[in-house]
Amino acid sequence: MTEQRHMCIATTMCPKCRELLCEECLMKGIKENGCCYKCKQPLTLEEIKLKRRGSTMIHTTDFSNSDKLPPLSAKIGNIPKVSSAISPLLSPGRSLSFSSNDSSLAASEDSFLLEYKSSEKKTNSSIPSSSYGESVESQNSTGKSSWFENEKDYSPHSNANMFDLPTTDEYITFTKESGSNAKIIQYATLEKCLQFITSKNCEDSYFTQCFVYSFKLITTTTKLLKLLIILFSPNKPIDMLWNDFIQNIIIPTRTRILALVKMLIQVFPNDFKEEQNQEAINDLIQLYTTYNKSMGLNLQKSFDNRFGLKMECVILKRNVPLLPVDDKFSGILCISPLDFAEQMTLIQMESFVAIPSDEFLNQGWTKKNKEQLTPHIVNMIKLSNKLIHIVQTEIVMQPTYALRSLALFYFITAAETMRTIQNFDGMKAIVTALQSVSVFRLKVSWEMLQQSTKSIFTNLVHICSEDNNFTELRKIMNIAIPPTIPFIGSTLTDLIYTSDGNKASTNNKFNFYKLRGIGNLIKEIQMKQKTSFSFNIAPNVRDFINSIQVISNEDQLFNLSQKHEPKVTEKFIDLTKKPYKHDAKEAKELLKSYLKRIKQLR
Repeated sequence: MTEQRHMCIATTMCPKCRELLCEECLMKGIKENGCCYKCKQPLTLEEIKLKRRGSTMIHTTDFSNSDKLPPLSAKIGNIPKVSSAISPLLSPGRSLSFSSNDSSLAASEDSFLLEYKSSEKKTNSSIPSSSYGESVESQNSTGKSSWFENEKDYSPHSNANMFDLPTTDEYITFTKESGSNAKIIQYATLEKCLQFITSKNCEDSYFTQCFVYSFKLITTTTKLLKLLIILFSPNKPIDMLWNDFIQNIIIPTRTRILALVKMLIQVFPNDFKEEQNQEAINDLIQLYTTYNKSMGLNLQKSFDNRFGLKMECVILKRNVPLLPVDDKFSGILCISPLDFAEQMTLIQMESFVAIPSDEFLNQGWTKKNKEQLTPHIVNMIKLSNKLIHIVQTEIVMQPTYALRSLALFYFITAAETMRTIQNFDGMKAIVTALQSVSVFRLKVSWEMLQQSTKSIFTNLVHICSEDNNFTELRKIMNIAIPPTIPFIGSTLTDLIYTSDGNKASTNNKFNFYKLRGIGNLIKEIQMKQKTSFSFNIAPNVRDFINSIQVISNEDQLFNLSQKHEPKVTEKFIDLTKKPYKHDAKEAKELLKSYLKRIKQLR
């Protein structure tokens, strides 16, 4: 396989690196090496088929054979291994399952690529010659006729001259990525960028998708639609024959504008509540209907169904059994840590899904008026902070060593469950709470944990380490199959880094390579937003979580921690001797009793 061959038929997108690649070479690389030839990430033919179908996959972990499960470093297609912290809480045959259903987004992406690439098929088919004044007919790949204006009746848009710009460095510059000869826009005027990405010469259809997610950094939806309406009817070059104009400019331009506008409607449906944008779409529908009735109907259908792809996180509701409150267990301990992890994940997923794409632009969450600029992002951050405070409060409020040790076990188990079901934001929040001063200083309570639980916590800390910009956490998030909730902190950091690390413009040209990077990040986020978890809502658990009174003041938390467990001066704590021997025995018996009773609930 050579890179030249890779670029010859770029029709298939790798689900890992999201690059548009040669289908033949991608398939060959998978069969021979089990990976994408471009990004080298493990890949299977089934994943490619799933991507095309946009079908539903159910990933189910059987805890009865947990030793046979793949390790933590398992690649895509394997289920995260469930540790010994979770297995004892499950009744025989019980399993955690989560669904991956990104059919709407997958179908949308596939539709975009199909329409975008179809312009090449249409321009590759010969157009019958015609004499001046006769209509010209072309057969597209579906066999349906596309009718075009007579040359004598064709009228370019009155402002079409704004797109009559030469392809020179004054208006557009290009770059290339390693291993590829495809032109990638680096800097350009907006008009020249639009002209290029809708032309037959543009091989970078992936950029067009990224552009849709990030164009609001440089213009508005209203202005963009106006430009596309102008571009729909360009000037015919003086030295170009009519048939060549139809084949090389009109067909690819109008086909790619249609694909771009349809994706624009899907990504930002709320923008089309505005009257001026509705009028622009109606104008485009009229233009397409006159040009090709089926394309007009296609755009009309997308516009009519613009709110039809909204994802419902969960449909079914069911209460789950809780432990009765008694002298031993009360508060959050009455809820299984697995149920807590699942319900907290659903709450966080609903918050994550609610974030519109344009809130990820312009770093509004860093500004003073962030609650007005990015209310949904702020809400998700607040939810993560609340989870941190829930963990801290529930641990430091426990009056005995045994109960504090049990509470530590509880939240370590919840964090491990979140890792398994791929709620990385929730997992990171719990680990942050467990590492906070008020909790981490509880040396005796920590020492009473079983070694297996300590090992699980050590692994979670390793995953959540901030070293090298969360390297380990990023590795796991990158190979996670949706449904998943990314750690929102690193996601927002990436957007800031991509934005601040590149100049916005130079010499009246915009940095479209920067927009490509930002658009790629937002596209990845939206893909994760479109996939739901299969857990049912448990109203009784959610009501309890929402009603928890937390202590958010770090000084108060620290004072409570000191009150219930004074500072230990010993370097090594011997639980086999006084004064901890009795408490250690009590902690062991309490954990055993708790596991037995929780397992009976499931």
